[in-house]
Amino acid sequence: MTKTFHSYLAPLPRLDQIYIPKPGDVSLSKIRAQIRHEGFQTLERSAGPRVCKIGPYAVKLEQGASSGMYRVTVNPDENESPPPLRDVWGHNGQGDRSMAHEPKYKADDNLSLPPTENLAREGELLERARPYAVAVIGRVFALNEENRQPFCVGLVLERGKPLDTLLHTDGYTSMAQKNTLAVKMILLILKLHKERKMVHGDIKPSNVVMTDGELKLIDFDSGLPVDEKMEEEEEEEWQMKGTPMYESPNRHHGTHEYKAPVVEMDDLYALALTVYQIYVPGQPFDFEASGGMFGPNPILEKRGFPDLSKVGSKGVQAWMRKIFVKGGGRVEVDRYGRVV
Repeated sequence: MTKTFHSYLAPLPRLDQIYIPKPGDVSLSKIRAQIRHEGFQTLERSAGPRVCKIGPYAVKLEQGASSGMYRVTVNPDENESPPPLRDVWGHNGQGDRSMAHEPKYKADDNLSLPPTENLAREGELLERARPYAVAVIGRVFALNEENRQPFCVGLVLERGKPLDTLLHTDGYTSMAQKNTLAVKMILLILKLHKERKMVHGDIKPSNVVMTDGELKLIDFDSGLPVDEKMEEEEEEEWQMKGTPMYESPNRHHGTHEYKAPVVEMDDLYALALTVYQIYVPGQPFDFEASGGMFGPNPILEKRGFPDLSKVGSKGVQAWMRKIFVKGGGRVEVDRYGRVV
C-alpha cells in the first residue's frame, strides 16, 4: 500500500516492512537477558506492563514480548552475566556495530507471529519530533520465523518521569508553579504542530514526561505528519487510536472537515484536558460512573467539557473555554457528566 507525502521527508515505515538493523540497535535476546538479570520493572503505574526500566533507559516492547509470542529460551551464557545496556550502546551513542552487521542471529530472537504494532514508524516519528519528544537510543529487532527477516519489535528510549506521577508526588501547590507548568505544556504542543508539522494523537498526562527539567512527549503510536495521505482502511484503523477520555466531541461525533482521523484541534482539546489536571487533581471525567466505559459515552454524546470554575487562573480558564468550544464542546459538566 503506497502513501504519498508532500514533504521532503521519506515515507514512514509500513507495518509489514522488513527492518534493517542499524548501529545502536539491539537484539531481542539481549533485551530479554538483561530483563532476567535486572528483574522486570515497569516504568510507572500508568505506563503499562510492556514499558520497562532497563538500566537508565525505558524500553517499549511489542505486545506480548514477554509471553509465548516470542521464544522464551535465552542463551545461558548471556543469562549468567549479560553486559549492562549502557555498555552495549556505549558512551558515543554508536551502539554495538556487530549487531547491526552480523548476518546470523540467535534462535531466541525469532518471532513466532508477525508484529502487530509499527514500532519502526513510531521510532521515526519520535526522531522527527525532537527535541519535543524523548530521544530514541536504539531499536530492538527480532526475526520472523516464516521468512527469516528482521522486524522492529521495540524501542529503547530516554527515560523521564510522567506528568501524572509528577502531579501526585511533586506538589505544584502554588498558582505560580501551576501556571508555569501549564504554559510549558501548551508551548510543547504548539511547537510540535508548528515546527515539526506533526499531530501526536494521544495527549494525556502519562504521555508527557519530565527529563532534566524539560517536558517531552512519548508514545507516538497515534502520531501523524500533517501532510500524510492515507487509504480509507488506514483512516478507519486510526479512528481506533488514542484515549477515549481525552477525545474531542468533534472527533467522537465524526464532524471533522478533514479526512485525517486526528487533527491539530484533537491534540489541543486533549491538551486542555491535560492542563485541567494541573489545577484540578484527578481525571476530569469518571467514565465508569457515567456509564461510558462500554458503549456510547454520555459525556461525549452531550458534548460536555469540564467545569472551568475549578481552574484557579482566569487566563487559563479563557484559553480552555476557547479550545473546548472549538473542539465541539457545548456544555460544562462535572466529572460524572451532570450539567453544572
